[in-house]
Amino acid sequence: MKKIIQSAVITVLTLCSVSVLAMPISYDFDFAVGDGFVAGSITTDGTLGQLDLDNIADFSFIANDGFDDFSFCCIGSGSVFSGTGDTLGLLTATDDELFLDVSGDGIINWRRFEGEEIFDFYIDAQADQLSIVHESYDIFGQLVSAHTQVESLTGMTLFSAAQSETGEPDPDSESVAA
Repeated sequence: MKKIIQSAVITVLTLCSVSVLAMPISYDFDFAVGDGFVAGSITTDGTLGQLDLDNIADFSFIANDGFDDFSFCCIGSGSVFSGTGDTLGLLTATDDELFLDVSGDGIINWRRFEGEEIFDFYIDAQADQLSIVHESYDIFGQLVSAHTQVESLTGMTLFSAAQSETGEPDPDSESVAA
């Protein structure tokens, strides 16, 4: 009888110790950056509160530098996704909204190379801004042209709204264009 009770207790403890995994949350955004914009979605691992780079499960968006559109898509694709400094908390998630917090000192950067062109989108807490940068180089590596759009931010800023279960933006929350 003692073995049966021990087995039952071990089974119950094992079942109770299994952690419940959060479901991914996809946040849609359409945000003005100077004369350009950035629009698309960021999917997190479902973590709520302050996010770090590891909490970004996927992304797909278009950035416009005021002249050209360029796309960033997918972790593991040709888009490079990285951070500098303390990136924890640059993004803060709730169930239905994603906020930018530029009160820290980190930078999150999405970068894409296409031929002699480099495309960047930055969330930059060091400079309190969002930046879109498009640089073109000649075959000798000399800078030919550059377009930069900047949007200054302060503190916590609403960046996006989560999609509802239908895949549409949640009607109870709206993305704010700065």
